[in-house]
Amino acid sequence: MLGVCCLLYGLWLVGVAAIDTRTTVESHQLSQPDPPDLTFYLDPPIDVNASTSEELQLLPSIGPVMAQRIIAYREHYGPFTSLDALNNVKGIGPKTIQKFRYYLSFPK
Repeated sequence: MLGVCCLLYGLWLVGVAAIDTRTTVESHQLSQPDPPDLTFYLDPPIDVNASTSEELQLLPSIGPVMAQRIIAYREHYGPFTSLDALNNVKGIGPKTIQKFRYYLSFPK
């Protein structure tokens, strides 16, 4: 009798896990990226060529290490001329660049 109860409980757990997983996958597929923070529309965008490490860390997905990489790249190769130029910084790819489009400026 105990074996049957354990078997039924195990089947119930598998069923609950399958339902949980299916719900999570469907939710993930339907989710849209978060809209940019409204304050960045109100304030001037960050000048990527003159910003400090602390200012760069206000950008989504940028921590102290990535901010230093951006600054080091800027100091070595010169100012960034476009959003796509950030793709040359190690660790920044197309998805991250798309997150930046609302937040950065490239003055000439």
